[in-house]
Amino acid sequence: MCVRNSPTPGKLIQVFEAEMKLFEEENMVCTLDACPDNQPCVDLLCAKGGILSTLNDQCAQMKPSEEKFVRDVQVDDDDSRASKRCT
Repeated sequence: MCVRNSPTPGKLIQVFEAEMKLFEEENMVCTLDACPDNQPCVDLLCAKGGILSTLNDQCAQMKPSEEKFVRDVQVDDDDSRASKRCT
C-alpha cells in the first residue's frame, strides 16, 4: 500500500521480525510464504510520474476530468515498461 510517510522497507522488516518473535514466545506456529517481488507494481502506482502522482496532478487542475486522467495514465503507460512487468 502506498501511504505518504509510510515506514521504510527496513522498518517494516523490523516490525515483521518483532511479530514473529512474539509468535514464537507464545508458541504460535507461523510460516512465511515466499512472495514475488512486487516492486514494479508499487513503482507503477507510487513512483514519480506514477498513477497516484498523475491523479494528484489532475485533481490540482481547475477543472479536473476523468477523461484527461485516463489519457495521461495511458500516455505515461506507453512511455513506461513498468506496467508490462507488473503482473
